[in-house]
Amino acid sequence: MTVEQLVQVNQNLVELIRKQERSAEDQLRALMGQVASQAEKTSAKYVAAGEALEILARQWRAQSGTPPPSGGSP
Repeated sequence: MTVEQLVQVNQNLVELIRKQERSAEDQLRALMGQVASQAEKTSAKYVAAGEALEILARQWRAQSGTPPPSGGSP
């Protein structure tokens, strides 16, 4: 091979590596977005469950005659 051909092969390899890097970065960004979305959904479910439990606890206290906590930690 001539020097010019080797230079061209090298340039082609560099461009191929750059394209692969961009593709890998795009895939990583997409996966990170999916993980963040799922984390937000899961967090929202826990918040909703916590709020529902708080309402149930208040209702139970009201029905059982147990006074609600006066705030702060027990």
